[in-house]
Amino acid sequence: MMRNIHTYLYTLAFAAAMLFTACAEVDLCEDSHEGNLPAVKYSFDWGKYKADAPEGMYTMAHRIINDWKRVDMVSASEESDTFKVRPGEYKFLALPTKHNAFDLRAMAASLAQPENYANENDRYDEVDRVQDKSISYMLYSRQQILSLSDEEATSEDKIARYIHPYAEPFFFDSVSVVQVKNDVQHVRFAPKSITQCIDVQFYIRANTTHTIDSVHAELSGIPLAMEIGSRFVSKETASVLMKPSLSEARLDLEDEDRTLDVIQCNSRINVPTVLSSESDSENTSPGLLTVTVYTSEDTPEGKKVYCTVITRNLYYILEQAKLCEFTDDLEHIVRNGETGKIEVNTPFTIGK
Repeated sequence: MMRNIHTYLYTLAFAAAMLFTACAEVDLCEDSHEGNLPAVKYSFDWGKYKADAPEGMYTMAHRIINDWKRVDMVSASEESDTFKVRPGEYKFLALPTKHNAFDLRAMAASLAQPENYANENDRYDEVDRVQDKSISYMLYSRQQILSLSDEEATSEDKIARYIHPYAEPFFFDSVSVVQVKNDVQHVRFAPKSITQCIDVQFYIRANTTHTIDSVHAELSGIPLAMEIGSRFVSKETASVLMKPSLSEARLDLEDEDRTLDVIQCNSRINVPTVLSSESDSENTSPGLLTVTVYTSEDTPEGKKVYCTVITRNLYYILEQAKLCEFTDDLEHIVRNGETGKIEVNTPFTIGK
């Protein structure tokens, strides 16, 4: 009798252990029956960024307990298909599949996924935490940007130290922890630009009878890289070339109590932020604005073309613009706001 009781208790304990094991290994059980897995689908609310929205987005479903990830490429303009995932608590991330200025090749390689989810699950575990990654600019020479194919480029023109002149905003979003249990979970992203949209405005005073044909401007101090999640920017910098729009304007000179006829120059750039030099006396540092003005005049001998180059340190102007700031520990620099303005009110003067 006692032996029968012991046998019964052992059998009951073994059954309970098996039941516990089955529950603990739910991933293994459900992976063998893909049809039983829950699913997610994605959509995007672009709000004021609709005109700048990219064509495609990477989406990541990251299970934060019993780590597991799934990455997909979806359209940024319409609701996605459904994608099978394992049950659990997830954080969801989204970022562009392409960008015209940042080099996303390393990012794409780390996010690469097999086409057949059911057969190659192990590949998903190789995906790193996207928000901890940095993205870096592709660099170009002045010759590449200005397309100086019909001119003899100098060695300086061939140095790759410029970012794309029409860099697009870079978008990113994450959705806090969501419990995915069964059926279809709809995840709606509202991506925001993690770059800074900066308006650059300056003036040209032309003390000459020459015709102003075109103006180019070069702004240094663009951080080469930025962490996606923290927005920390690198202290290594590049430059951006701008071709501003030109318009006639009258500038009030408050110190001299008079107005001045000038050419107003306006550009807009999307960059992580703009860093300044450490003082106003440096001339080979971040935070410099170099303006190149091309003018011409008709003479009895024919048309003559002139080029005037003026460089100015924007140390005090950038201090006033407050485009960026240090973190509390003074270890990192981040942008200060989504937008900013650099306004240089003292005209760049050409001619005597």
